[in-house]
Amino acid sequence: MDLDKARGYGHGRVVSLPEAMDHLVAYYRGISGEHPDWAEYREAMERERRVVLRITLNRAGPDHHA
Repeated sequence: MDLDKARGYGHGRVVSLPEAMDHLVAYYRGISGEHPDWAEYREAMERERRVVLRITLNRAGPDHHA
């Protein structure tokens, strides 16, 4: 596929703390496994004011049929 012509259609939402915390923990676990100190991780996420960007795609293309 020619990535220069790829398009996605949908919407996004910024999820801020405190709602974002469970998503941030799940993201970390999915990438790196268990953190040695979850309290420290959560404090860092709050200190750094981390957010999660949730993107929902309704469709993507181009869709070529042979």
